[in-house]
Amino acid sequence: MTERHRGFDIGRRDASRRILWIHGYTGSPDAFAGTAERLAHELDAHVLAPLLPGHGTEQHHLLNHSFDEFLSATRYFARTLTEGSKPTAFIGYSFGGYIAALLAQEFKPDALAIALTPYRLRLPFRLPGMSAILGMRSFWRKYLTAEDLRIRKGLFYYRDFPGRSLSLIQEGNRRLTSALPEIKSPILTLHTAGDPLAAPESGARIVAGNGNAADESHVLSGGRHALFFRPEHKEEERILIEFLKKNLQKKNAARE
Repeated sequence: MTERHRGFDIGRRDASRRILWIHGYTGSPDAFAGTAERLAHELDAHVLAPLLPGHGTEQHHLLNHSFDEFLSATRYFARTLTEGSKPTAFIGYSFGGYIAALLAQEFKPDALAIALTPYRLRLPFRLPGMSAILGMRSFWRKYLTAEDLRIRKGLFYYRDFPGRSLSLIQEGNRRLTSALPEIKSPILTLHTAGDPLAAPESGARIVAGNGNAADESHVLSGGRHALFFRPEHKEEERILIEFLKKNLQKKNAARE
């Protein structure tokens, strides 16, 4: 039996701020533990990153869960962290950005950060019928370059992706489009210019759909579908920490 990788719970439970971090589909919280440690230290925050259903063991377990199951499984953590008066932020990575945004619509945290969520897909993934083509097989081998493998060394990840992945992304984009006008939290988006899945303009489109004057959108040079766990991750950490410091200083008016 493969060892089960789990989520993490970092920082003091009585810290002055709270952060919920949702990892991506076929991903793992393992990759972000270092950044979570820094957030806990610099922001005096309790950082919680639960493991999504079906994740952390054999890849066939990924096939048994729907979009709503992922959302329902994280709702408990969102509700728990937003109880009381402490400033709270939600962070979503890739597919986790959809979950974090929908939770933000419901629970109204003081800040929302979305990283690498493919709100606009790159070619060929946005071609008509591509979802049906990918769905013809249970799994496809991920195209991982030497750089991709290097930055994932020692971390838990899946070598293949389910054929249903694109249909989940499309469902996430439909739900995100509907939710954006109703999200009151300031939104930060982070993307990379070289991501083969998410087009770099994804972030600008997300903040345009939200319209909050405090929203920010950043595109980092280079990179692939990876942030925070690549060796040169200082810039994205800096942007994230500055955004959270600014928006977690006091209670957002929407929460009062």
